Amino acid sequence: MATSEREINIALAEVLDCLRSNWKVGGEQLGKLQGSHRQPDIIVAAEGSAPVVIETEVLPAVTVEDDARARLGAKLTDGAEVSSVIAARIPVRFRDLSGGQLRAALRNADAAIEYALLSGRSPVDCERFPDAGWITGGAEDLARLAYQAGIPQHSIALAAHRLELGVTAASERLHEAIQLRPDIGPWIAERLHQEDGAQTHRIAMTIVTNALVFHENLAGSYGIMPTSALRTHTGRFSKTAVLDEWRKILDINYYPIFDIAHQVMSLLPEGLAADILGTLGATAQELINEGVTRSHDLSGIVFQRLIADRKFLATFYTMPSSAALLATLALPGRDGAAYANFKVADFSCGTGTLLSAAYRRLATLHEPQGGNARDFHRNAMEGGVVGADIMPMAVHLTASMLASAYPTEQFTKTRLYTLPYGRQEEGHYALGSLDLLAEDASIRPLFRTGAPERATGTGVEEVTEQLDIVPGEFDLVIMNPPFTRPTNHAGLRSNIPNPAFAGLGTDKEEQDWMAALAKSLGKATCASGNAGLASYFIALADRMVADEGTVAMVLPLAVLQGQSWQKARDLWREDYGDIIVISIAGAKAHDKSFSADTGLGEVLVIAKKSAAAERGRGMFVNLNRRPRTPMEGEEIANQIRRLIQLGEVEVRKLEKGPYGGSRIYVGQEMVDEVLDCPLPEGGQWPAAGIADLSLAQAAYQLSQGILWLPGQTEDTAHPLPITLLEMVAQLGFLHRDINGAGGRGAFDIISPGTTTSTIPTLWGHDASQERTLATEPDSEAIVRMGKEARANEIWAARSRTHHNADFRFNSQSLGVGYTERPSLGGRSWPNLILKQPDRERLYALWGNSTLGVLLYWWHSSKQDGGRGIMPKLQAASMPVLDMDAMSNVQVEQANAIFEDMKHRQMLPFNEACVDEVRKELDYRLLVEVLGVPAELIPHLDATREKLCAEPSIHGGKKSKARPSAPQARMRFHVC
Repeated sequence: MATSEREINIALAEVLDCLRSNWKVGGEQLGKLQGSHRQPDIIVAAEGSAPVVIETEVLPAVTVEDDARARLGAKLTDGAEVSSVIAARIPVRFRDLSGGQLRAALRNADAAIEYALLSGRSPVDCERFPDAGWITGGAEDLARLAYQAGIPQHSIALAAHRLELGVTAASERLHEAIQLRPDIGPWIAERLHQEDGAQTHRIAMTIVTNALVFHENLAGSYGIMPTSALRTHTGRFSKTAVLDEWRKILDINYYPIFDIAHQVMSLLPEGLAADILGTLGATAQELINEGVTRSHDLSGIVFQRLIADRKFLATFYTMPSSAALLATLALPGRDGAAYANFKVADFSCGTGTLLSAAYRRLATLHEPQGGNARDFHRNAMEGGVVGADIMPMAVHLTASMLASAYPTEQFTKTRLYTLPYGRQEEGHYALGSLDLLAEDASIRPLFRTGAPERATGTGVEEVTEQLDIVPGEFDLVIMNPPFTRPTNHAGLRSNIPNPAFAGLGTDKEEQDWMAALAKSLGKATCASGNAGLASYFIALADRMVADEGTVAMVLPLAVLQGQSWQKARDLWREDYGDIIVISIAGAKAHDKSFSADTGLGEVLVIAKKSAAAERGRGMFVNLNRRPRTPMEGEEIANQIRRLIQLGEVEVRKLEKGPYGGSRIYVGQEMVDEVLDCPLPEGGQWPAAGIADLSLAQAAYQLSQGILWLPGQTEDTAHPLPITLLEMVAQLGFLHRDINGAGGRGAFDIISPGTTTSTIPTLWGHDASQERTLATEPDSEAIVRMGKEARANEIWAARSRTHHNADFRFNSQSLGVGYTERPSLGGRSWPNLILKQPDRERLYALWGNSTLGVLLYWWHSSKQDGGRGIMPKLQAASMPVLDMDAMSNVQVEQANAIFEDMKHRQMLPFNEACVDEVRKELDYRLLVEVLGVPAELIPHLDATREKLCAEPSIHGGKKSKARPSAPQARMRFHVC
């Protein structure tokens, strides 16, 4: 007799119940819904989370989704509202099993169960994940989804809004009181190691709110009274009662969480304290009611909005969805017992988003193998999880987020440190975590203006010994480090001597000393001052990770192609294997970011430090967009790992022709493509941030001297003479040599120039005046007094061809500028001096053809949407047409074409697919000069269309000449 669905549900509930220690899973339980005789198939009730219902049905399961949707908004008998329901489709074969065989089959059912998550507060107002189709997985995957669904994203958003409102109201009340009692502000600032001001007041109120939430989590344990019992007969909070209760908590544990809050409240007069506790107590209760207080999403989101210093430190809040993606890829899963003593570190921990994601991932891998979650938690808190930062409040929140997993579990110490930064009392200078780069690092964990101390589970202990962090100690180093560079050429940092070290109020002398110290510590590592602080943290990660350990980092997109990052790429290529690079093919900079508010393109880099792993290759994963939720980030990571590790389908390779990458789907949505790429020695890694990977493969083939375009068969591939730019030309002087300040430059630049200028200069970047192959100089260079000899040297490097070092594809037409008069080039148009000057016009044709721009785009840094950046050093290695291989006849043909077309207007390159002038240029150059068969031109037309559709080309700019490209589908389907 076939097993019933009821029996399958009970068996599945039993299997799920064993996969986590802090939840109860019940199947086919009567009387669980208010006002309904129908019982949910399965209810998951996790400690500190909202309930999750699972509705199941054996295939074809035609009604399971309707049944699941109908549960949304229902109330359980304990009053909890159902806002997350998983619809699961069970294979028919499970009907043939029963008892222990059924449970074993369900437990080991890898990719057998199909499921989708419905979230919302009513059947008609909900979201579906995935938006269409089903996710496939086993019982452990289903358990992880249920765990994630216990903290609904709409609740996070609402709670973040409420927390911000409460903190703002309380900080305004505090500010009013400080006007009457001005000493209060400096007192609080001293405790928080911050400058006095509105930001510090908001952070203080966030910490007090955090303590009130944690207080409620502890109420009922160790004799701790709930906050509701700490009010006077008038209903107002008693400051004395709250502080007494917090002292009891400090006597038990939780010093990192309660000490600062206790100090802050101790400073406030009774009436002010009662007002603030009343406002924040109500806020805390609202957060608890939302069931989101164990989520690092909440405090992290709000806290980051309060930290002004991040604009100089360039440390940004890692989105929880990005953190889940990175942590899941960095921890793919193995024998759960191996994670019991696992060590993970983040040396720029911020609010603990990445550490929390790694902790959560480790816990979900550990428990299904029979591990004890509470023992794991204690081990993690006392030594397995290491975090460091220069912001003491960030470390406070990191401790809070980690400890909240099991708030009543005692621990005797933590390894979460606020490290010294800036000038120290002893007279030396400190760089925070970067001091760990020293061979003989002797660091005491103190804040720049505070006493040497370490937070432990039971109090503060004086730390006089060396910081207990050992190089090579960690199985995983996971970080989103500061990106700041030492330059201050423009923008808000123009009056800051060294922005890389301008955080936390350091003065010019401190910044100079700290920069010198960093340079010294970075010697013999992959660190580069031109690349910025992130390169130093790459070196630190390499120093701290164990052999066979993993490094997982959020980094600027420039790390893959920028010349100053070459040593970092060489380090990964030579010492690491199993390299995965995740990027987003976004149109604008913020669309390419994994962090909040960076305004920069970013990548995730995951690499294993291993002598045994295959080296010299990497997997490049290009997402269509950033995952919107942690559960989506985790699912994308699972799919990537399945593709790479299972090997059921070979991942497409960069070298194997323009067929695109291997596609990954979540449900029916194609979310990314994966490409297996070689990592060239001493070269760039340019396959990131590309929506259509067939373009990457075509560009690679062209760089190797083969014209093999999408849609073209291999037997029709056509050879072209390709070399590196440095083999046929050299770039002229930097703009700072021409007109730099401080005695460096030899000229002053006057704009506009005239037709009689002695030293004409192509200096500006007025796209409207640079639409034709031949353009005019726009400025004049005037020799500075006493700089005549240097000026003559620079003027001798004049040329007609100019390299576009900052090509805005969506507004500019030219990759190569050509002036009829030899001229100097500026920052955007450096001189390009060909070894054979008679071929300048040929080079101008090539550099403005679709194939020339394809190679420019492939080789340039694409950090900003619609823009390719290629400074002098990077340009030297750009693949170009080999001018020296051209015959005199070909040169004459090119000159004739140039003369015929030099004054014809071209559209910006993002409009190239509808630009008849560009099409004619392509045809005549390829067919008439280079001898490409005319029958290949349709493939070039298709390639041009693909390029114009690339987000990094159009940058989100709507085309004026053709219909708008269809927008990417919204991730969630509205039920």
